[in-house]
Amino acid sequence: MSEAVGLEGSEAALLADPDIQWSFGVALYEGADGQVANAETAPAYAAAIDDPAFPVLADLDGVLIDSTPWNGSGMPAWCVLSPQMTLLDCFGGIDDDRLADAVTTHHATR
Repeated sequence: MSEAVGLEGSEAALLADPDIQWSFGVALYEGADGQVANAETAPAYAAAIDDPAFPVLADLDGVLIDSTPWNGSGMPAWCVLSPQMTLLDCFGGIDDDRLADAVTTHHATR
């Protein structure tokens, strides 16, 4: 959970170009107890990270996670989606440079 604390408002700091507008979103496939996410998981997680303005969703059926190339290694997993919901990158672990590169590369090719 600590990986999501402080995300809100940090978007501009990750990118060299302050004109690129983007946001975080969180999709949970399991709760803090290691069980499959349920209807209570997302609101509890959002409250624990100070109720951010970005969406916090629960992937109740595993549909979202199963549609990514993430293999389960490296937690947390980060997937970068375009405004058209195209998967630009997906990786495990925290890598601010890789995340920023996916966003800025996509922005440059639009």
